[in-house]
Amino acid sequence: SWGGSKEITTARTPEEFRNWIDEVFIPQKIQEAKIAEKLKMELFKPWITEIDVMVMNQSWALEASDQELLETGQYLLDSVAAAVRPHFKGRLTPKTYAPGSALHKQNPRPIWKELTFKDFDEVGFTFFPTCDLQTATTDAREQFAIIMEMVERDSIPWVMTEMDIPANIGWETCGTDIFDQADEILSAVLDILFELEIQPIGISTKGHNNIYSKEHKAVIEEKIFS
Repeated sequence: SWGGSKEITTARTPEEFRNWIDEVFIPQKIQEAKIAEKLKMELFKPWITEIDVMVMNQSWALEASDQELLETGQYLLDSVAAAVRPHFKGRLTPKTYAPGSALHKQNPRPIWKELTFKDFDEVGFTFFPTCDLQTATTDAREQFAIIMEMVERDSIPWVMTEMDIPANIGWETCGTDIFDQADEILSAVLDILFELEIQPIGISTKGHNNIYSKEHKAVIEEKIFS
């Protein structure tokens, strides 16, 4: 994936953002798709970040209607995929937050669960536990339920593309000693995940380079990598 900026400063409206996608972003992605194909890559994520995050980072997004957001997000998803598909034979892997995540609780827009991924090989989701054990498990149940709705609707395999415990999400404000409780929080979230009717085909946990204790490391090894 290309680590470019999420900020598209020249786009002041959804129409300008679409023009940027067509004139700037897609040509970049086509070039990358050709390189990925030459390197025989298995999968390619031709988007800077989660589809909804990429749209919501736009200056006009907070004032946009739900329908404008959804149509723009779907355009970003489908137009980029259609442009790179002739040049890349592997798996195209888009990624999104479900509306129940911590990110969207700051600006709840349930419309994002209407994004459709039915024409893709798989879809990735992001989930970051927050605050404390109770909050993390409550959020997990809510978000995973939305994920189940989406993958059942689109009949698509899914991946837990990011499920980390970052250090920078305010654990101390909830009175959580993350160095002591990271193992308990991750283990509880994974237990909820493993009970879902449709299991992910993969789980990626990077820890944002943070492994807080030997017990936390053991949970990652035993519940994910084993």
